[in-house]
Amino acid sequence: LRLDALAALPAGATLDAVEFDFLRTRLAAENEPNTRSTAAGVLAQAKLAVPQLSALTDNLKSAGPLELNKLCGAFDGGGDDALGATLLAALRESKSANALPPSQLKPHFAKFPAATKKSADEFLASLNEDAAKQAANLEAMLKEIMTLHGDIRRGQLVFTSPKTACVTC
Repeated sequence: LRLDALAALPAGATLDAVEFDFLRTRLAAENEPNTRSTAAGVLAQAKLAVPQLSALTDNLKSAGPLELNKLCGAFDGGGDDALGATLLAALRESKSANALPPSQLKPHFAKFPAATKKSADEFLASLNEDAAKQAANLEAMLKEIMTLHGDIRRGQLVFTSPKTACVTC
């Protein structure tokens, strides 16, 4: 209920320390995907102070791909090179950054200084290299999957389950 109330806040609302910490705890992997996604959306739309943005970079490291791009939206207002460097360091440590196309991450750096943008471009270029490797792996897995026989109904149940939240993505 509290999360839903925070989700109803208008874009650009400020969050006090208690609300901010509450939302960050909802980003934890043990929470359901819908909970994590909602918390990430609230944080992305809020007007966060620089210390809050710095603290949020810790959550980027463990965020799933569904939440990561939303959380990066919190940095769309830009900042100085120090915040940009902290953001990039967190994305480099993130296991989910490789799952996002560089074109999704690039706009989050638009309002940062030139030095940060340059570092971001180098990082995003490295993601493009990983994307080619991932595409090759997916092709190999697709060939292997075509030889297997599954149960379409069980797959549909997993896909639409609120626990996995595949359908919400």
